[in-house]
Amino acid sequence: IKGILYSFLVLGFIIAAIGIGQYFGYDLYRSDFGHRLLFSKDLAALSEYLNVRFGQYAIYATMYNTNFVGSFAALMIPLSFAIYLYVKKWWLWVLGLSFFSLMVFIGIGSNSRAGMIGVFSAFIFIFIIFRKVLISNPFKFILPFLVMVMLGYGLNEISDDRLMREIRRLSLFSDVESAQSSIYIDNLYMDQNNNLIIMTSKEDIKIHYNNQNRLEFYTLDDEPIAYEETNERYRFLDEVYQDFEIDLRSNEHGEYYRIKVYDRTLNVYITFDGLRMLSRSGDYVIPSDPPRFKPFDGYGSMFSNRVYIWSRSMPLLQDSIFTGAGPDHYVFEFPQDDFGGRSGETIINKPHNMYLQIGINTGVISLLALLSLFALYAWDSLKIYLLKPIQDFKGYIGAGIFISIMAYLITGMFNDQIISVAPLFYVMLGLGMAINFMHQSENEKSLSD
Repeated sequence: IKGILYSFLVLGFIIAAIGIGQYFGYDLYRSDFGHRLLFSKDLAALSEYLNVRFGQYAIYATMYNTNFVGSFAALMIPLSFAIYLYVKKWWLWVLGLSFFSLMVFIGIGSNSRAGMIGVFSAFIFIFIIFRKVLISNPFKFILPFLVMVMLGYGLNEISDDRLMREIRRLSLFSDVESAQSSIYIDNLYMDQNNNLIIMTSKEDIKIHYNNQNRLEFYTLDDEPIAYEETNERYRFLDEVYQDFEIDLRSNEHGEYYRIKVYDRTLNVYITFDGLRMLSRSGDYVIPSDPPRFKPFDGYGSMFSNRVYIWSRSMPLLQDSIFTGAGPDHYVFEFPQDDFGGRSGETIINKPHNMYLQIGINTGVISLLALLSLFALYAWDSLKIYLLKPIQDFKGYIGAGIFISIMAYLITGMFNDQIISVAPLFYVMLGLGMAINFMHQSENEKSLSD
């Protein structure tokens, strides 16, 4: 147990050293030394093409995305808190509190709201599982929270209120209100007559490209919509369509109609086959009308557009009951030509949900198997750490690992699993199960004695 814990401690200190430098603008991977770590001598010339998207006050560490640093913090913060509670000597107190503070720094510096949700959930478990420590030694229990508040206040001041902005964005009610008040494209597809159909939450329009290379506009009931055309620009006379703007443009791909629908801009290209849209791969495609989870309609913008991705991902599970698409094959299954839902504007390569990711990539049965494993571990842990006093080394570490596992699983509702973090989770899960087994064996032995 100690050997694995020491590995996590060393890893935590390394990530903290890299992350603190990134937060204050001294990114290892922007330096010449960092480039030498990343590129061999034969490939050194490629270092000039290395593009780091994250600037100051954002920690991506070695995980190439700040959200995954949030998952890492969700794993490490509860474990570091349990280690701090266990140690008795004053200098170990200081060391444990310092390590906890570094992990909190990493979590705050990631600016990951998914990580914040996981960590906030972990604190609820901490108060429940370690409630007797709070009663017997309130100063030691509360001290890390005071340090965390001061650290959060300081980093928020340094980053010009960035932390508070992220916390305010955690409000579910404001997210729902914002989604409901926004006007969105409900559907965008081509019908059997090669007409482009745009359905919004307010108005719908049918666009027909006629034989004279001009556009005609109709309602879905085939009623003509009045418009005026000036220099290849179409303006609608009906006030209902005042927020629709269409004009003809051209670029290296050819001529296209720039269609502005409220806050969305769609580029529809003129081809020999009629109107088409340009995919990220450079192909002219017909926009699709993929299956979706309809209760999510109107809420797609929530959680940084995650709800839209979930609504298009959930129907994919019905084709992945026994076998999935394959590890990391989610990107090939997602309807990338769903231009109405923005996927045509970028490549959606992950569902931002580890459970959908597992179910689609390796199958629903594999997902149920993993969920069963997580549930059995959680049930055993609750029986051990909730009902019995936590006194020894295995008790504190086992409880800390259990809370870390729960925080990661909650974070997984909004984040994917990646190779940079997932192995740490499964090592920690295996260690937690081993400690639970040791507890159960000791209980059985004491009962037999």
